[in-house]
Amino acid sequence: MRPVNLTSLMSAYHTLSEATFAAFKEMNNIQLRDVELQDIDALLKLLHSVHAQPENSCYSQLKIVEHFYIGYKISQIGKEFDLLRFSEDSIVNIELKSQDVGKEKIKKQLLKNKYYLEFLNKRLFLFTYISSQNIIYHLNEEQQLIEQPLQNLMHILDAQQSITISNLDMLFNPLNYLISPFNEPDKFLAGQYFLTQQQEDIKRLIFRNSLRPQFVSIIGSPGTGKTLLIYDMAKSILERENVLLIHCGVLNQGHHQLKQQGWSILSLFDEMLLRTNFNFAAYPFIIIDEAQRMTQLAFNTITKQLSKLPVLCIFSYDPEQMLHEEEMLQNIPDQIKSLHHESYKLTNTIRTSKEIATFIKVLFDSNVRVKGMSFDNVELKFFEKDNQVRDYLQLLQQSDWKVIHYTSSLDNRDEPYYAYQSYQAQSAHEVIGQEYDQVVAVIDQYFDYDQDNKLIYRKPTYYHVERMLFQILTRARKKICLVFLNNEAVLEKCLTLMNHRAN
Repeated sequence: MRPVNLTSLMSAYHTLSEATFAAFKEMNNIQLRDVELQDIDALLKLLHSVHAQPENSCYSQLKIVEHFYIGYKISQIGKEFDLLRFSEDSIVNIELKSQDVGKEKIKKQLLKNKYYLEFLNKRLFLFTYISSQNIIYHLNEEQQLIEQPLQNLMHILDAQQSITISNLDMLFNPLNYLISPFNEPDKFLAGQYFLTQQQEDIKRLIFRNSLRPQFVSIIGSPGTGKTLLIYDMAKSILERENVLLIHCGVLNQGHHQLKQQGWSILSLFDEMLLRTNFNFAAYPFIIIDEAQRMTQLAFNTITKQLSKLPVLCIFSYDPEQMLHEEEMLQNIPDQIKSLHHESYKLTNTIRTSKEIATFIKVLFDSNVRVKGMSFDNVELKFFEKDNQVRDYLQLLQQSDWKVIHYTSSLDNRDEPYYAYQSYQAQSAHEVIGQEYDQVVAVIDQYFDYDQDNKLIYRKPTYYHVERMLFQILTRARKKICLVFLNNEAVLEKCLTLMNHRAN
C-alpha cells in the first residue's frame, strides 16, 4: 500500500474522470466509497480553514496531510484503519464517521485500534472525526474519550515528522494479536484479545434473540478461530448465566486453569455426562467442542436429553479432523446437519501464517502449484535410523520446539512409529485445539504419494496417520520442522518446492 497526500487525493476526486480516478485509486491500493471520500473531503476543508492563515504557506498545508495510509487492513485478521500516519516514534490514527454513532461505540473502536497499534511500541494519537458535526474526539492516555479542539490535532500533525513504510504487512504481524484460551488462559481471562469481524458477526447472530433454534453449529478448518470464538462466547454467557463446555477429548492444562476459575468444563470421556440423571437443565447454554469426535452413544444420549429442555446447544467442529475409522463411519457432522439447526462457517485462516498454511497444503497434495512464495520458516531434517530420530526429537524439545507424536492404540505397541517417537511428547489427540509457535513432526518411510499425488500412509494403523500429521502441523503458528526418516521420495517433493519456487 502506498501513502497518499490527502490534498492530492481530493484534487483527483474532484477533477479526474471516473475511469482515471479509479485507476488512481487502484495504483494506491485505495478502496473507498463516495461517503468515505466525502468524509475525508470534509476533514481536509476543516484543516485548511484553520490552517489558511497568512503565516501558513501552501507548503505547510500540504505537509500536514502528507503520508497518510488509507483503509489499511491487517493481513489475515481483517482489522481496518481509516487513516494512519507514521513517524519514527509516533502513530496518528483518525477514524471517519459521517454521523455521530455515540460515544460508547467511538470509544470501543478506538480502544480496539489502540490494542492493535500498541504492539508497534510508538506513541499513539487516536482520533475520530464526525463530518456531519465537524467534531473531533480523542482517546487520551487515561483511555478517556474527550472532544478535542481542531487546533490540537493540527499541532500533532504539524509536529509529526511523517515517514513512509515500505511494507505495512511486515510491520503488522497478525500472530501478535492471536491468543489461545488454552495456551494463554491468563490473557484470555483478562480480555487481552479481540475477535475478528467474522467472529464478531457469528457471535452476534447466535446471540441475536430468543427465537433461534435449539441447536447451532460453528464449522471451521484449523486456524480459523473456532476455539477462541466459542470460549469468548462462553465468557460472555458466564457474566449472566451458566454454561457447560464439553470437550470431546482429553482436557488440557488450559482447561484445568479455567476450571479453577469456576468454569464448568467436562471431557466427553467423563461417565457422569452419559448418566440419565445428569442435570443438563442447570445450564441454559451448552457448548460441545471438537464435536466431530463424539461417539454415537454420546451424541444420541446428549441430543435426546437436550431436545426436552429450553437450552441452546452449540456444536463446534471441523469435519476433516476425524482421526479414526469409526469416527469417519459414524460421521457425526452429518448427523448434526440433520438436526433442526443454524450453521455458521469460519473461512478466514487467522492463526497459521500463509507461508505455513501453503506449505502444508502442497505437502498433502503435490498437484498444488505455488508461485512467488518462500518457505523460510520450514525446516527439513533427514536421518536414516530410528534412534537418531528419537534423539533428535529430544534435542528439539530442549530448544523450545513442540514435538507432537502420532497417537498409538493402547493395545498395540507394534505401530510403525512406536520405535522412534519421544514419549515425553504429547500425542496428536492431546493437543487438539491448542497452538504452538514451533511444531515438529516426523515423516517416516511409510509416507508416500499415490497416483493422484496425494500424501498417504502405506502401513495399517489404528488411527489415520495422514490425518494425525495434518492435525500436528496445523497446531503451528510460526514454524514447522519435518524430520524425515529414510523417506527420500517425500523429502524430494519438499525440496523441489523449496528450491525451485517461481519468482
